[in-house]
Amino acid sequence: MEYSRIRDTCRNCAVWTSQLEPQLEHQIIQHNQRAGVIVSSGDLAIQGVTRHQAGNYTCTASNVEGDGDSNVVELKVMCKYTNSE
Repeated sequence: MEYSRIRDTCRNCAVWTSQLEPQLEHQIIQHNQRAGVIVSSGDLAIQGVTRHQAGNYTCTASNVEGDGDSNVVELKVMCKYTNSE
């Protein structure tokens, strides 16, 4: 999945909004630069993606008129299987 697709999901729902909240499986994603999760101005960047970050991403835009949700973007993380033995 390309980063730009998730970014576009949030930007496309950002018309006349006062708040944007990216979400993974209906849980709001918090900015945590130390963990490589950057939320800024409707953009979501995840550095060093792991399989635990796979799932359905959406963006909720809120303003005085109410809330609106973007389309779902599914992030699939493909990783090499390693046997730790």
